[in-house]
Amino acid sequence: MVPTPYTVPATVAPAVPPAAPPATDRSSAARQPVAPGFSVAADEPAAPSPALASPSAARQPAAPRLSAAAAPSTAASPPEPAATAPVRRPRAPPPPPSHTMVTRAKSGVVQPKKIFDLHVEGLSPIPKTYRGALQDPNWCSAMTDEYGALLSNNTWELVDPPRNANIVTGKWIYRHKLKSDGSLDRYKARWVLRGFTQREGIDFDETFSPVVKPATIRTMLSIALSSNWPIHQLDVKNAFLNGTLVETVYAR
Repeated sequence: MVPTPYTVPATVAPAVPPAAPPATDRSSAARQPVAPGFSVAADEPAAPSPALASPSAARQPAAPRLSAAAAPSTAASPPEPAATAPVRRPRAPPPPPSHTMVTRAKSGVVQPKKIFDLHVEGLSPIPKTYRGALQDPNWCSAMTDEYGALLSNNTWELVDPPRNANIVTGKWIYRHKLKSDGSLDRYKARWVLRGFTQREGIDFDETFSPVVKPATIRTMLSIALSSNWPIHQLDVKNAFLNGTLVETVYAR
């Protein structure tokens, strides 16, 4: 007969855990001074504390352990490209105009510039005052011609003006008369009256200028061209002195 193993019935109560040690009042123990080398709870010599490292060793942080995969690579990295200045691209030409009008710029027609050689022939500058004109022989000659034309046409008579008469003052005007090629033709000086000092209705009734209208000149040129007549141009000096004034004008 084989002996069977010993079995515990199911009704056996489980083992009771050991009783917990009595609790101690740590608040009162914490307030009592504790001598070094003794424990607060059991008043027994405490286990010796481990040896402390030097202050310098405590301040040095521990070097972390790196795995082979995370270890830094010692291979030389490729150099970074140097910074270069931005490249400025030229602006695109403006688009051609959309209009169909033919201009001189489109046709390539350029008006030639007139170049005057003023350094070869010195021109006397236009004087601003009568005294300045007397210091230049060219303007003195022009004023002499103008004064002679006024005398030859009996432009005035020397009289004593009435007490209430409006006396119109005069002044000299100087101009350079040029030819068609831009060269100097002559120096021209005119003695004119300041008509803006006259009073309308007292000194004059109407004003007019005896000149030919452009329409009349075009008509005469058309007739001469259709009849093959030769055309000549002439300049009448002091043309305004040939008229006769009806009113009496006092000038100075």
